[in-house]
Amino acid sequence: MYMSAYATANALQRYQNDNVMMARPIELTIMLYDGLIKKLKLAKLYTEDHDYAMANKCFIGAQDIIDELLHSLDLRYEVSSSLMKLYDFMLWQTAQANMAKDVSLVEPVISVAENLREAWQGIRNECGHTYAVEE
Repeated sequence: MYMSAYATANALQRYQNDNVMMARPIELTIMLYDGLIKKLKLAKLYTEDHDYAMANKCFIGAQDIIDELLHSLDLRYEVSSSLMKLYDFMLWQTAQANMAKDVSLVEPVISVAENLREAWQGIRNECGHTYAVEE
């Protein structure tokens, strides 16, 4: 049976929404980092190509994800204050990169995000949870 591109995209969107709705909190955190890293890398590419409108859109999307991570912190735990400082740095650095159109400012944010994602994956793996990361 033939599916139109629209129907295929719609089915994919429903599948992705179902994955988010059924995911455990640690899996959602990893998904947020996946999205953040993707947005930052796209922002970098668009900036290098001088497509500043698309770069801005990606930077704003990255900032929205960082903001979500920031607001999801449980301040009862000591590690949250360290994460809050990292997220504040990431927000500031991302905004500066966007305003200055300077991709070198994005690299440290990508690095921090990748390291945090790796740490959360390690925690998840030690807890025995599985989550297939889609490239």
